[in-house]
Parts: sequence; structure tokens; C-alpha cells
Amino acid sequence: MISSKKIMRTGLFFSIDALLASTLIITGLMAGYWLYSSRVDSKNLWEYSSSTISALSGMKASALNSSYTVQLAQRGLIRNSSINNSVLEVIGELWALNHTEEASEFARQFVERAFHDSDVGVAVYVNGQQVYSRNSKFKSENQSDYLTSSFRFVSGIQEEKPREGYSARAILTSISSKVHPVYAYFGGLVGQGNITQFIIMPSNYTSITEGYLEVDTDSNFTLKINGQYSGDYPSGCLGGGTMIPYKCTLNQSYLTNLKPGLNVLEFIFQNYTSAYLSGGFFRVSVLTPELNYTETEYDTTTGTALKKEYLPGVSRVINIYSSTYAPGRITGIEIFLNYSTTLPLFVNLAGQPVYYSENEGNVAVTITNESISSVLNYSQLSEKTIPLKIGHYTLNNTGNITGGNADVVILTDISASMKGSIGDNDSNGDARTCTQADYFTNPHVRRLNVAVCLNEIFINTIMNITGNRIWLVTFNDKGTYYYSDNSSMLISYVENKNYYPWNNPNGNTCTCCALNLAYSILNTYSNSSRKKYVILMTDGIPNECCGMNSTGGCNTTGTSNSSQYAPAACSEDYVLECTGNDCQGPIQNAINAAARIGSINKSAIYEIGLGPMSSCTNANYTMTKIAENGNGTFYANTNVTQLTNFVQELASQIVNKSLVYQYQLVVIQGINSTLYP
Repeated sequence: MISSKKIMRTGLFFSIDALLASTLIITGLMAGYWLYSSRVDSKNLWEYSSSTISALSGMKASALNSSYTVQLAQRGLIRNSSINNSVLEVIGELWALNHTEEASEFARQFVERAFHDSDVGVAVYVNGQQVYSRNSKFKSENQSDYLTSSFRFVSGIQEEKPREGYSARAILTSISSKVHPVYAYFGGLVGQGNITQFIIMPSNYTSITEGYLEVDTDSNFTLKINGQYSGDYPSGCLGGGTMIPYKCTLNQSYLTNLKPGLNVLEFIFQNYTSAYLSGGFFRVSVLTPELNYTETEYDTTTGTALKKEYLPGVSRVINIYSSTYAPGRITGIEIFLNYSTTLPLFVNLAGQPVYYSENEGNVAVTITNESISSVLNYSQLSEKTIPLKIGHYTLNNTGNITGGNADVVILTDISASMKGSIGDNDSNGDARTCTQADYFTNPHVRRLNVAVCLNEIFINTIMNITGNRIWLVTFNDKGTYYYSDNSSMLISYVENKNYYPWNNPNGNTCTCCALNLAYSILNTYSNSSRKKYVILMTDGIPNECCGMNSTGGCNTTGTSNSSQYAPAACSEDYVLECTGNDCQGPIQNAINAAARIGSINKSAIYEIGLGPMSSCTNANYTMTKIAENGNGTFYANTNVTQLTNFVQELASQIVNKSLVYQYQLVVIQGINSTLYP
């Protein structure tokens, strides 16, 4: 398609757009030229544009009568069958055969003859690539005082329905192939271990003219193409080194291992500690009759395009810091992962976490568009390069800590049974504060007093890292919560007897009420990027349900935050209810409530048993099942010192697991992970 467009400036543009139709090579030439002068007649501009395009598409190459035309014919670059083609056709043919320098000079021959006495600037473009330019004095359109556009059709032109300008098309004949480069790219860092990458070849290429690697790596490696040995390559071949890419040309015999369609490249390193590719590409040049080869799939019915990119495979330690480019307006993104690991794995896209899993072993997962679009704004990423990170979270790294991402809900039983002794079944333990002399040595310290002191350890440790959050929940016949992002306020709340009545605990034990409230808090205030922990401190036996069934009994799947039913036979007597089935309904309701929390991504319930649970069957059963269904653990002890040590360790673990670093961290030793391509 040839179009002309005139503005008050001195300049002329030609742009050739090469297309393939059936067995013919069709080249379109888009030309627009801008003319500047103090006074311009629009009719003259129209005539100037029309006559120029007619000359370009109507003049035969032989009519140039130049020695350069003869030279091109003698070299076989202009065939006998093409010598009488138009200048436009020959420029397009030379470009299609990858003779860009000759195309530029041939264009210059025409332009200099046509504009030898003019200061008009001229530029010729083919598929957006500048072939030739001369005497450019262009300005932007918004700087022009006057703008005029015109259209006309030339022979063999199909109307494209543009709003303004002229269109023309000419046909190139007998072009059998065009040199086309095909790439497999490696991002900022791909490693650490043996690497697999795909490269997609055109389906109908005729031959491969060259192939080479340009990568940055510190290690020697062996290349395999589709499983076939394709050479050994030392670090720094033909120059290069650390942070400097080097170029390795492949022997022509190895290029025969490539085939049309999908091909597998394997990089097998000799030195594991430096087994990575820090940017670069693998390139092959092929001859193909496809002038506009692309891997993008177009759906003309919906007006959308699908761009599929294959993630590299890494065998040893998954550590990828790369990017992807969105060539248009994004309407959806989906990521499929197939990997094996012994450590948690994360995926960050555009600096935002879109996936995290602590699952070990073989994992196959699709990160859906619904999930990705919930954390990314596609309009801000369209037509931009999008950073991509895939790797492991781990504990024994150093780095710049920017904060924490832990959401912790601490559930504390304040029912009547919590008045009992920590070390035995005495129903009236000794009230002690955390700082009293015999707090750690007195086996009769009240259970709720111990719970208050353990709360303070959690608060002081977890809230010491900015970004971590704690909700305090107390429960007897119902659950009540308090939130503050200030650790001093949280401590003051715990030490207030109106909320933690260690002097007189009272009421029944509705454990499901507390767990349901914790679920509601996390579901409302947390999100998929944050770690979620529920800490339950109780003496173990619930005696109230969070729902009532149709027959007036316990609904074991009730989700209320307050008691809805209390079985008459299930009392608050800790010793009496250690055996038997009187409290089976409340127990099962608590277990089901824990399972709801366990269904939340990145959540875990940790239970701390206060009292002689080893001798209480129902208490042990309840706490064990809550832990199993809540992805957590259960710990009980009658020794205050050991309980304190456990809580200090647990609080530190929560902090370490929730640390947020400024950069991606990787452990080299003791890890075995594989990302399949």
C-alpha cells in the first residue's frame, strides 16, 4: 500500500510493507511526504504527491540506465525476469532477499534523479525499517500551520479504507525466500543448574544460514539440540567474561539438529556453582518464504492476539529473574508451572506476588487470569516490559529486610476452667503476674495467668518487625477481638482484667466461636500475599456449639461467633468431661471450624495446651484434630518455663517465615528443585 500525506514541511517518506498472499510476494509501499514553504497551494501539493507515487511505481528499473543497475544485474541480484519491474518492486525484492545495502543504494539512485534540484527530504521504509534517507528537515505535525492529505488508487490496489491519504500496491514475483532471524532469549538471570529452553522454528524454512550464541556465563557448558550433542563451549569463547557476553558460532553440522516447529535446547554445565545464564540469546537465521513470520496467534473474530512464551527449565535450584513484553493491550494473563521442590516457591510478576506455595514434591499448577488480575492493573502494564521472578523463600539468607507480612490471631480461653492450675486438676490455681518471683517455679499458677504472659511474648516478638499484625481474641460463650498496630496498646489490652479476667475466669468454652471469628478476621483483613497464623491457647475441651440443627441439637458445621447451643450433658467440669461422648458435638464443631481456617491459603493453627492434658483423652483428641485440620501443630506442657521457651521459639519462627527482603534470595546448599520447561 502506497499512501501520500502532505504537510507544510520539506520531506518525503516512503514505507514498504511486505506481505504474502498465496504464492505471490506482495509488497506495499507506504509513502508520506511533508513539504514546508511559506506559501503552498493545496492543489499543487495533491498533484505533487500523485505524480511522485506514479513515478515510483511506474518507472522500470532498466529505465534508470545507471551503472549500479547493471552491476546488480551482473551479480544476479536483479534477475532477468525482474529488470523490467518497477523501481518499487525491485526495492522490495532486494529487501526481501536481505540485501538491505543494495536496496538502500538502489533507492538512492531513484531519489537523487527525481529530486536532484530540490531540498525535499526523503526517507524510504520497509516494514518499519529505514532503507534510505536523504536531507531530512522534518517537524511534527502539531508544529505545522497547514496540513493536507490526499488519496488515489494505483494499479492492483485493494481499498484499505483509510481516512486520508493515497494507497497503492505492487506485486513482487518469484521471491523464493527471505532471511529471517529466530531467537530464544534468556532474561537477566536464568539458573541455577542445567537449563532447558525452547526455540520455535518456522514451519516451512528451506535452510539455515547461521547459528550462534551470545550469552553471559562464567562456566563451560555442553549444548544439546533436541537431545543431540551440539558442541562444547568454553566460558569466554571469542571474548567475553563476567558481565560481558560472548559469542559462540555453531558448527553448520549442529544446525541440522534443528527442525520445523518446537525445538529443545539444553545447556549442561560443568561447574554447578556458576551454572547460570545472565542474559543473552540463541539465534539462527533461516531462509523462509514467509515475509512476516510471527509466533503470535491472531483471532480475527474477536480481534485479539495470543502470545505464548515458554518458561525456561532449570534443574537444581530454581532462580529466574527475567521479563516478558506485552506488545498490545493486555486482556488476560495465565501462567502454568510444572515443578519439583523441597522449599517454598514464589512467582512475582511486575513486582507483585502472584503465586506462593509451600507444597513439596511434584507440583503442577495454573495461575489463573482471575488470580493475576486481582493483584495487577493490566492497563498500566500494556505495551511495556514486565519483570518476572521465580524462586525460593528461605530462612538462612542475609539481605535487606524491609518488614514482615504475618497476620496473627491469638485466641485465649477465658472460660471458668481456665481458673484451674497449670500443673494439675486443681480448679482454683494461684493468681500470679509474669514478674512475680515464683511465676516460673510454682506448679499451681493459674492457667489464664500463664496465657496472659505468653500473649505478651508473642506481641513483643512478632510486633518488633514492621508490617506484622496481631488480633487478640478472647472467648468463653462468644468470641471478642481487639486490634491495634501498636504493640504497647496490645500489651495494655492483655493486662487489663476487664478483658483477660485472670482474677475470675468465667463462662463456658465455645472453641468453635473463637475459630470462626479468626476465620472471619483473616478472610476480611488479610490477603493472598501474607502469611496467616492462628494461635489457640486453651485447656482443651469445648462444651458449646456454633449452630443448632433442625432437631434442636448441635450443628457441627455452625459458623457463628457466639454460642448457639450447649448440650446439657456437656459441662464445664474439666475432669468429668475428659472421657465419654457428652461433648462430642462441640468437639466436632471446633474441628470443622479449624478445617475452614486450614482452607485459607498460607494459614496454620498452632495450639498451646494449658493444663494436664496428657491425662485427658478428650482434650488431647480435640487439640490433635484441630492441628491436623488447621495445617499446624499442638504442644502441651505443665511446666511454665518449657511453655515459655516453646512460645519464644514459635514467635521467632513466625517472624522468620514472614520476613520480606528487598531482593530475591537463594540457598545453594541442600536444595533440590526443578522447573520443567
